[in-house]
Amino acid sequence: MVNQFTINLGFNMLMPYLASHLAGSLGLAAWAVGLVLGVRHFSQQGMFLLGGTIADRLGYKAPILTGCLLRTVGFGMLGWAESLPALICASVATGFAGALFNPAVRACLATEAGERRVDAFAVFNVYYQGGMLLGPVAGLALLAVDFRLVCAVAATVFAGLSVLQWRALPARRGRETGTALGGVVAQWRTVAANRPFVLFAVSMAASYVLAFQVYMALPLAATDALGADGSLVTRGLFVVSAAVAVVGQLRLTEGGTFAPSGGELVLKAFGHGQQAGGWLADKHPRFLADTTGDDRLDIVGCHDDGVWVSLQDEDGAFSDPLYILDDFGVDQGWSSVEEHPRFLVRTTGGGAVDIVGFGPQGVVVSRGCGDGTFEPSKLVLNDFGLAQGWTSGKHLRFLADVTGDGNPDIVGFGDEGVWVSHSPGDGQFEQAQLVCRGFGYNEDAGGWRVDRHPRFLADITGDGRVDIVGFGGPGVYVARNLFRRFRTR
Repeated sequence: MVNQFTINLGFNMLMPYLASHLAGSLGLAAWAVGLVLGVRHFSQQGMFLLGGTIADRLGYKAPILTGCLLRTVGFGMLGWAESLPALICASVATGFAGALFNPAVRACLATEAGERRVDAFAVFNVYYQGGMLLGPVAGLALLAVDFRLVCAVAATVFAGLSVLQWRALPARRGRETGTALGGVVAQWRTVAANRPFVLFAVSMAASYVLAFQVYMALPLAATDALGADGSLVTRGLFVVSAAVAVVGQLRLTEGGTFAPSGGELVLKAFGHGQQAGGWLADKHPRFLADTTGDDRLDIVGCHDDGVWVSLQDEDGAFSDPLYILDDFGVDQGWSSVEEHPRFLVRTTGGGAVDIVGFGPQGVVVSRGCGDGTFEPSKLVLNDFGLAQGWTSGKHLRFLADVTGDGNPDIVGFGDEGVWVSHSPGDGQFEQAQLVCRGFGYNEDAGGWRVDRHPRFLADITGDGRVDIVGFGGPGVYVARNLFRRFRTR
């Protein structure tokens, strides 16, 4: 966050006044001013794909540091360069610097934020716009002395930021994507094949055309109309624009509060009362999941007679529940929530959410149809069920991505230790394998008890695969994921 605030502070300290300097102090023609600024825009926005690819392969730290150092040099050159070739070189350095650190900064934030990406980018934008808010004000104050002072201070800001990030940013290696050329080409083909994304990118080009005018046409027009006071118009536009954006984003970052309840039910169903269906917490699991692919969470519940679904509409209201599947209920042998855990997950990659349950005879899957309904359930694995000796009083069962392929695998803490059944991504599960002789019920497996020793699956190493963390008698135990088995520590 501080990174982006400082980047925008230094950038907007100088850039709003560059066109006036080129046309006024240096006496360049409008076409030459447009060429210098256009080269900078192309070197930055036009090279984002290259900068992002570099970040993918080398990690985030190297391109961020290189970009900050390159912008330090570029801003310094803008203050002292007087010939058109020198100005173009400075513009290229300044622009390509942004192409290096901008994709890397955002990719780093998306990775580190995890599931809270929306909140993280909202806060990120507050700092982003904060830099835009203060940058022009600081630049105008320095401009009263000399444009070279503006460039020198802006370059110093980026030099200081380079030192701070060299010390603070963790070293992260890039992704292994095969051979250098083959991996890059494959990634670019994937992007080019995503038509909605390509259309979005093309449409957004129009916004950059308009934004470009703010840096070129507006300062020149303001100077022609108002003379020396034209810089006040430029500063005012940037300040007002940034202030509006900051205020708008603050509404998204007021996390931790809720709107007051209106005292009215949104759906008279799925409740404990008889009029609401008589749903019991220990017998009738209820979930929120997107069953239609519209990015809205629907209600899915397993009652005595089977599965009921209430779809959410675009206004946030829920429809009357529909009975859609005669399985996973008490009447079909699913006696309790603890004895027969049920999950709503995608077992087929990018498909609709499916129901996966640990039933009396083993693992049962009902594939989602993508319209709020589910296909008839199928027994896909004769394991992890009551018939195979798995009980809620002794054993824990989870769904988690053990191999990092994006598919949910079954992880069970049994008598002998940890058993895993891998998912190939087609709604099926492979035969279970004992992958860790620990965290189990038997004494030679650690003597772990459900009521005393909680166990969790979480990625504590950042490699995209879950590890085991258990709270045993003496303290905390960790088994690190070794792809298809776990190493205890």
